[in-house]
Amino acid sequence: VMTAPLAAMTTWVALFMPVAANAMIVDPNTFAYMTRTTLRLLSLNLTFIGGVHYGLGSAQYDVMVTEEEKVSVQRQIAYSFVPGVTAFCTTNFLLCASPITTSA
Repeated sequence: VMTAPLAAMTTWVALFMPVAANAMIVDPNTFAYMTRTTLRLLSLNLTFIGGVHYGLGSAQYDVMVTEEEKVSVQRQIAYSFVPGVTAFCTTNFLLCASPITTSA
C-alpha cells in the first residue's frame, strides 16, 4: 500500500529528470514539490517497513513466559522504530528547512 505511491512518484521524477532544467517543459516548483514528496515517502517507507521487519519479526520468536519478558518484548518492538523515526524526522526537517526558490 505504501510502496505503490512511492514507485509511481519515483517513476515520474525519473522521467522528468532529464528535462527538468527546461522550465517550459517542467514547472520547477512542481518538480521540486514532487521530488520532496518522493523523498518523504521514501523515508516513511524506510521507517515503518524497517520497524516492522526488525521489531515485530524478531519479537515473534521470543517466548514470553514471565511479565518481565513481556515488557522486554514490548520495548524491543517499540525501540526498533526509533532509528527509522529519527531518519524520517531528520529528512523532513532538512527538506522543509530549505525553501523552494526559483531564479527569474
